Amino acid sequence: MEVPQTKEYLAILVGSNGRVLLRKEPGLIGGLFMRVELPVDKSPESAIVDLVFSESGLKVIVDDVGTGLYFGARGGCGYFVVKLVGSEEAVGLDGFSVGWYSIEEAANLINGLKDEVEFVLEMSVLAVASSIVEKSGAIVDDRFKGVIENSEFESFKEICVDIERIFSGGTGGFWKRGISSDLVVGMLDETQKRITLGEIDSEYEESVLSLISRNSRSKEHERSLIEAISMCSTKAYGFLLCGDYIGYNEAYLSVLKYVEIYDRLYPGEGRARRERGFKGGNGKAKASAEVSRKIGISEDLIRQTILDALRVHVPYRARTTYVSVVDKIIDEVFHNVKCQGVERNRDDLYGFILDMLANDVEAKKIVKSR
Repeated sequence: MEVPQTKEYLAILVGSNGRVLLRKEPGLIGGLFMRVELPVDKSPESAIVDLVFSESGLKVIVDDVGTGLYFGARGGCGYFVVKLVGSEEAVGLDGFSVGWYSIEEAANLINGLKDEVEFVLEMSVLAVASSIVEKSGAIVDDRFKGVIENSEFESFKEICVDIERIFSGGTGGFWKRGISSDLVVGMLDETQKRITLGEIDSEYEESVLSLISRNSRSKEHERSLIEAISMCSTKAYGFLLCGDYIGYNEAYLSVLKYVEIYDRLYPGEGRARRERGFKGGNGKAKASAEVSRKIGISEDLIRQTILDALRVHVPYRARTTYVSVVDKIIDEVFHNVKCQGVERNRDDLYGFILDMLANDVEAKKIVKSR
């Protein structure tokens, strides 16, 4: 494995349950991911292994070397993907200021970093960790282990991604974790609790579904639709776990139906923006919709400008980082966007480009082309 030469290295450690090991508070060197400056008397691999042991008590080995090189407050930073030799339980020992966090929990922690450069670095690394979790197929909860091989489980996993997207409300917290998402798992547990306590019964269900049948956009209608998705997906989940696949398929088809209605009536807008419009009445709702339309046009224009700038600078080096790509094109994008009559803060554009490099299929294809 070729190790990049840089000042610092950090460790990405993903547990078998799909959680990431992070510091509870930023360290003296680096932020929440365990990070070390390279000592003169150690190799990068041995330094990172020793670091993880000293901060967590966990014995690890290097599993992979990151291809990306990021830049933090003190300079360049490479990363290693490490895996456990022993038990994950050791992380709970007293005296260690680290813990296991879901991808969403980790993102919330990183959002609290004050240094913008460190924030960008850690979110970029978290995207790598999220990719590792996705590829591993790790399930946060053991409750699904008995049904993992079933085709019904695969269909439930797919619909849970849509549920996560809807429940994230367009706030940017959508990680495509689906069945492993805190939002989805929390919703299933909370709805099941309400069913057990009798808060959700047949009369309540009929009331909710009657509101949905009106098929008209409003805050109340949207909330009822989300409630129907919650109830039906929780039913599907219960049938799945107990092996009642006839009941599961009926509930699953209901979830599909309500997700389709939701996407048709409330496409692509942030829930918070819609609620502001509904609260102010039809006039404000129309004004909000017009603003949303203009924002969509502007973002399409910005996206195309970024793609054009990325193509101009092809090819990119194999080990180039997202940050270095953004630094190369940001001035050009800022100027071209302004010339097209769209006013955007330079820092906003910087973040927009970083997000595209991490999530936009076409942008990633351009950068990876040789």
